[in-house]
Amino acid sequence: MRKVGSRRFQLNPGQFRSDRNYATGLQGAYVATDQNLWVYSLDNPFQLVKHVSLPLAEGVRGIDMSPSTHMLYISYGGAGGSTGNGSLLKYDLVKDAIVWTQNYNFGVDAFAITPDGSTIYLPDGADSTDGVWNVINASTGAATGSAHTGMNGAHNTVMSLDGAYVFMGPINSSYLVKGIPSTNSVALNIGPLNDGVRPFTINGKHTLAFTTSDTASGIEFQVSDTSTGNVLYTVPVPGFSIPPGFSADTPVHGISLSPDETELYLIDVANSYVHVFSVTGLRKTAPALVANIPLTTNFTGFESQCFQTELCPREGWLRHTLDGQYVMVGDSWDVINTTTRQVVGTIPELLNTRHGNIEIDWQNGVPVSTSTHFGLGYVTQ
Repeated sequence: MRKVGSRRFQLNPGQFRSDRNYATGLQGAYVATDQNLWVYSLDNPFQLVKHVSLPLAEGVRGIDMSPSTHMLYISYGGAGGSTGNGSLLKYDLVKDAIVWTQNYNFGVDAFAITPDGSTIYLPDGADSTDGVWNVINASTGAATGSAHTGMNGAHNTVMSLDGAYVFMGPINSSYLVKGIPSTNSVALNIGPLNDGVRPFTINGKHTLAFTTSDTASGIEFQVSDTSTGNVLYTVPVPGFSIPPGFSADTPVHGISLSPDETELYLIDVANSYVHVFSVTGLRKTAPALVANIPLTTNFTGFESQCFQTELCPREGWLRHTLDGQYVMVGDSWDVINTTTRQVVGTIPELLNTRHGNIEIDWQNGVPVSTSTHFGLGYVTQ
């Protein structure tokens, strides 16, 4: 197994380890589909090693895990508005048991957990109109407060590695919101971006944000300074455009920064490609295209067994493994090797989820690391 790069990483338990051989144990891809949790080995790629039935979890909207507490959480149900309210499930990974489920009087979506595992920032949902992120006690599931962005359509959420900031992506906005968890207040609106903030990620020092947007912006992404809020680069994919007849909300519903922050992967649902950019020159140099990787599947149709079809079109998702060796393609079953830049395997259940896949690594019988659902960078020094 290879190590990624030569740059320095934060090696705190529960965040990131640069060598997959750090101990014996399971490096696992956890894939949540409606009413099911599937575990695939990354040590013996890509074999199914476990299945858990979760009958209540219909309509998976998000997934995250706290190494500090060994708890896994899945948000499911409605995303607000016409799709209704949602719920949250807590699962003890060590005891292998559901701890509780909580039903809310608001929608849910892709959430994030503070590094100490105590607090969850749970958005009202993409179909809501109030731009509210609910503050959830991770121990009890109770809503204890809220963060108001003043935007529309609370959707994706990323917590910085140090827990200093929570980044909130309102789907019907042209701004990415930088929030302060200690006060549940807004520190900065990043942008204006291309309208309709979709999947995004940040670097390990939380100084850069990488964002995608709605279809009208084309096949491209943007890089922003999270200290000033200014957009640094708008980066189209050379030689690729949206083909006639493409009608999805966005062709770029997936973006992932390599853990060593040297490359960025961007999904192209419209053409069934993943595009790779070198980002080693940031901030002085714009990202440069280095590879176009064809996928073996397209993104037509809907995820199977979805309780609300309108919530489950195959829109795609991307996430690096913690060692940087693979990129998982949600709503496709493809797994990309980042050295050869080719599809080298499949994880069947990835075909049926874009909202629910993370890596969880185990050591000595307990989970010690997680990738989160978002392809974050991990360079902190």
